[in-house]
Amino acid sequence: MTESQRDNISKLVDMVAKRSSTESLIAFVAANPGMLLVCQRVLDLLQNPGSVELRWLQEQCHNAHIKTRLLQSESERVISIFQPDFESGDEYRLLGLNPGATTAEVKSAFHKLSFRYHPDSSTTNDPENSQKFIAICRAYKKITRVYDTQGQPLNDSESAPWRQAVYTTRKRSKQDRKTIFLLAAVAVGLL
Repeated sequence: MTESQRDNISKLVDMVAKRSSTESLIAFVAANPGMLLVCQRVLDLLQNPGSVELRWLQEQCHNAHIKTRLLQSESERVISIFQPDFESGDEYRLLGLNPGATTAEVKSAFHKLSFRYHPDSSTTNDPENSQKFIAICRAYKKITRVYDTQGQPLNDSESAPWRQAVYTTRKRSKQDRKTIFLLAAVAVGLL
C-alpha cells in the first residue's frame, strides 16, 4: 500500500470517527477525488484476514476509537450512494480477476473477453453473446471510472464522481442596469 493510500484511508477513518452526517460524508468523498476508490480499498482490506494492511487499518480504527465494522458500513454506504448497483467484487469476477488487480490486468482481461463476446467478432452465433459483451463493458467502465490511463486516481483538475455545487450571486454592473432601464423604457414607449 502506498503512502498516499494510507493518508487517504486515515482521512476517511478520521471523517467516520467524527460521526459526521451522511451529507457531510458524501460531500467529503465528492470533494476528494479518489476517495470512492479508498472506500473500495477499505472493503478489499477487510476481506483479507491476517494481512499486514488489515492490521494497519485495524490499528487506525482503534486509534480513532471506532470499530472496523463501522468503517466498513460507512464505506459500503458511500459506495451504494455513488454507485447504487455496485456489489463488491462482481465486476472483477465478471472479468475473471481478483479485486486487487492492476489496471494493466483489468485492461488485458477486458480486451480478451470483449473480443470473445463482441457480436461482430464472436465465432459463435449465440444470442447471449451481446448481453455478455454489454455486461463486460459495464464492469470495465465501473472498475476504471476513477482511474486515468496511468492507473492513478483523478487529480483535482478532473471531475470527481459528484461535486457539491457552489452558487454565487453576481452583482449587476452599472452598464447592465443602464441597458435594462433602456430596454424597459423602449418597451413602455412602444406600448
